[in-house]
Amino acid sequence: MDGSLNTTYGAGTLASFLSAALFGFTFLQTYTYFIHRSSDDPLLMKLGIGLLWIVDCLQVLFMVWGVYWYLVKNFGKTSALRALHWPIPVAWLLASTGSFIAGAYFVPQIWTQSHKNKGLTGLIALASVVQYAISLAVFVHMIIRLNEDIAATMQGNKMPIIIQQVCAIIGNNAIVIGLCLFNDRQHGKTLDGASVLERLLIILLDRGLLSGFLQVVYLFVYVFRNESFFWIPFQVATSKLLVNAILAKLNSRVICVTRQPVEFSLGSLGALRQVPMNEQVMITTTKSVREPGAHSISNPADID
Repeated sequence: MDGSLNTTYGAGTLASFLSAALFGFTFLQTYTYFIHRSSDDPLLMKLGIGLLWIVDCLQVLFMVWGVYWYLVKNFGKTSALRALHWPIPVAWLLASTGSFIAGAYFVPQIWTQSHKNKGLTGLIALASVVQYAISLAVFVHMIIRLNEDIAATMQGNKMPIIIQQVCAIIGNNAIVIGLCLFNDRQHGKTLDGASVLERLLIILLDRGLLSGFLQVVYLFVYVFRNESFFWIPFQVATSKLLVNAILAKLNSRVICVTRQPVEFSLGSLGALRQVPMNEQVMITTTKSVREPGAHSISNPADID
């Protein structure tokens, strides 16, 4: 196998491993949401999280299927290895779909938390719509050119994908800015009492900072190595990290106080902290926005 095929399918194999590994976190976060955190959420929210899980699951399926087709079913067949097979464009579109759904979720969240900041939320909405529209156009072009040379197909889509990635960078990093500025301003002491590791997880994963950084890396890698699949691991990572930022935000809400220690998640890796009953526990709504007149209760016996 020559150098170009090595960078193409070596990177494709790495992307399939990374996709499966990150889906494990998505699965755990989704399970935690539906079992422990979704009881008071509206049906539309539950359907959206379910759709996000299905899209993420299908992305892994088609990514692994594509790599299997190249490296197992057509092992050693140079003509097949140089052709674009349909599971790869489908996996690429599903990753873009996950990012688009994430942007659609964060727009109303940041709109509420920022007290209707039209500039930031409008930027996120516009960037999300434009990048997904370009993704659909590129996907159609890839499907039309199935079984043609991969390098030629990628080269033909170079400029549209660069524009799509610029929009994704703008949208993702606008989400990061919104989460860092307005989420912490609203909840005040979000990071108080957290260990150094927990703080790092919250900033990098829950706030989407790592996803925003990898989106920039993804663009630079694609610009210089677009003839192969070298950029696919970065696309997989950015999409799945953004999805996990949503789930971590939902799962980190304190939704009730019981006579047992309250457990809540910190960080997308599910780091958990036990809150003793002799410590003050804040009552919040499941919408992550405190209602007027909400107050703290320091004595559990006061709860009916």
